[in-house]
Amino acid sequence: MKLLQDCSGNWTGFFVQQKFRGWMKIEMQIDSKTLSGKGRDDDGTFVMRGSHSSESGAVEIDKIYPNLYVDYHGRWDGEMISGTWELFDDDSGVFELWPLDDEEEVRKLSELAKSMRLPLTQNS
Repeated sequence: MKLLQDCSGNWTGFFVQQKFRGWMKIEMQIDSKTLSGKGRDDDGTFVMRGSHSSESGAVEIDKIYPNLYVDYHGRWDGEMISGTWELFDDDSGVFELWPLDDEEEVRKLSELAKSMRLPLTQNS
């Protein structure tokens, strides 16, 4: 199982807000207990600060836009961080973030994210 502290670099992922999926790209630095980074999504640029536990896999992240804070609560499973996000106790959803291994993968996923900016559909 890959340790989170060994995964500094380029990351990508998404958050789901109501029926929409928003993609993000992040440059993240991770050490034995903390993480920080900067990124971009459909809402603009942001910075991230947080902490993680190598024992439990728990991850807590503050995603900070110029005028907005979003709390992320998740768990590292050796491949990705997944969990829930919360905004002012009145909006929330799920998210997934994962590290990218090389620049070509970053480019391909960036193109895929641009092509997938569609509303999620609900199955009846």
